[in-house]
Amino acid sequence: RIPPSFLEHINVSSHHAILKGPSNNIWRVEIKQICHGTIFRKGWKRFRRDHCLEFGDFLVFRYDGNMHFSVQIFDRSACEKESAFHVKNSKGNVPPTECQVGFESGKNMRAAYWASEHKK
Repeated sequence: RIPPSFLEHINVSSHHAILKGPSNNIWRVEIKQICHGTIFRKGWKRFRRDHCLEFGDFLVFRYDGNMHFSVQIFDRSACEKESAFHVKNSKGNVPPTECQVGFESGKNMRAAYWASEHKK
């Protein structure tokens, strides 16, 4: 979920956002309002799978303006995931790897920190 206090600073009416991973590659995601808040939808699963996100990973989102977010990815040791610097957007064309299958059967990631740098 995107924290409500963060939503005050962005325009979710566009319904789409761009996520730039540590590799500087981009993923397009849909933003959807549901009964419990606002979330990333279509495209988020691919971002999650491409980065081999696991339970306990910690993401920091920086808002760069115009619905663009830079994302840092940390593992359980609080170090940036080295593998995230080499990830490319699979565009859904890659069969699941072991880490992808393991995460798909696990619980959703809950830890996320939202940072915002407002451009004036």
